[in-house]
Formats: sequence, structure tokens, C-alpha cells
Amino acid sequence: MALPQQVQYRTLVEAFKYCDPEETGYITDHTRFAKVAKALANLEGNQAEEGGLPPQMRPVWSTLDLDGNGKVSWPEFVEWAEVSHVELALGVDEEGGALSFPSTWTGPQHDPTHVSRDAVKDTAHFRELAQLMQVTYKKIYTRDRKATGTDKVPDGYDLVKAWHCEHFKDWRRYYLRRHQLLKSCSRKTGFMSRPSMTNQ
Repeated sequence: MALPQQVQYRTLVEAFKYCDPEETGYITDHTRFAKVAKALANLEGNQAEEGGLPPQMRPVWSTLDLDGNGKVSWPEFVEWAEVSHVELALGVDEEGGALSFPSTWTGPQHDPTHVSRDAVKDTAHFRELAQLMQVTYKKIYTRDRKATGTDKVPDGYDLVKAWHCEHFKDWRRYYLRRHQLLKSCSRKTGFMSRPSMTNQ
């Protein structure tokens, strides 16, 4: 995929696909990323050294590669574009990847700074969470308990308080990664998509 001198991407997904020509789901080619960064965020760099990344671009790459694994995922790329004030649409709507929120989401759906934490006040919901905690707990001694100096294991726990938390950037990162995995897996023979329990 050749890159014109004055390339104009219509969407972020187009830019990501240019950086990931093998469709691995990750950007690993520093040279391609440097070209995209220049086109999208006006980030300049002198001639790239061997390995593809100009010295001036290294700090950009380190902020882009949030988990430090040497490659950049689609959610990381979207976050970099947002921080760099790249004003392009995601471009995943036509592929079924438009960002959607769970039915319990109460905050704004277009505010990347949205973070909230509210106490769960609904009695039925609280009771359901307490029951979930009871059925998932097992009274089993594990080796890590040696550090406590006792071999006693709690019989169980009582849920005293629960919080409903919303974090726009975390949700978007999860949702975009989920979309990326679904797209990748759907190419595999015999793959069957299951309905999401969060939709119920």
C-alpha cells in the first residue's frame, strides 16, 4: 500500500490499516507509523535510523505503546490520536465496531474525560452482587496464605458496599479490543460468535 506525499486519511481505521498491512492487529513498523504521525498530527522527524523510527519520534512511540510490549494495538492507536488532537472519525461503524455502551451506562457517551463512581442503591442489584460473591468464593487454603502466619481460611464474605463505576477511556479500550479480536477470529474456520452477556 503506497503512501502519497500528502496523504489524507478519511478515518483512523484507514491510518491504522496502513500501519498494519499484514492485518496482525498491531503496529510494529516504525517507518509507517512515523509517516502516519506526520500526516495526522503534524509530527516531524529527521531521517529515520535503522529500525525505522527517527530519534525525535521515540518519545511519541513510548507514549503510544502504553503497555511497553513493542507493538501498538488499535485501542492504543485511538488513544494516541485523541491525545494528539487528531480529528478523524474512528471509521469502524461499517464493520460493526461502532462504540456502544452497556444499558446500565448513565454518563455521557461522547466525553472521553468521563469518570464516575456511584454507590449501588438498588436493593435487587445489590442482592444479586452479594449472591455472586457468595457463589464464586471457595473456602480453600492456598500457599500464598503462608505469609499470613495462619492456616485459617474465611468461611465467606459479606458484601457491605458496592460501587457502580464508569470510565469512558477504559470502556472504549475494552470495546475496541473486543471488536479487534472478533474481527480477527471471524476469519478463522469454524469460529462462532456468542452473544455478549452484558447485553442482557
